[in-house]
Amino acid sequence: AAYPTDQALCVKTYLMQYIAVTENLRNMETGLFISYKKPHKRVSVNTISRWLKQVLIDAGINTDVFTSHSTRAAATSAAKAKDVPVDHIMVAAGWAYEL
Repeated sequence: AAYPTDQALCVKTYLMQYIAVTENLRNMETGLFISYKKPHKRVSVNTISRWLKQVLIDAGINTDVFTSHSTRAAATSAAKAKDVPVDHIMVAAGWAYEL
């Protein structure tokens, strides 16, 4: 795992699982994210944006303040608000040092 402290927070673990689960649906498709509806082709940027917005809403994040393009900022702000240690937030966000 890329984040051994807590595999539930490891993006790499989930991506590898997603790729394995969708392998039989892909055929020749090389895009990372594919549609869950047939013909399971690569999804558009707009679809990914909609998916991310729904995840933000489901997480209780105000989408009037944070957009799908600011998910890292929204996630780190939400984590800090829930008293997640800064060093854990930095590792999960891929940040090297505290400013």
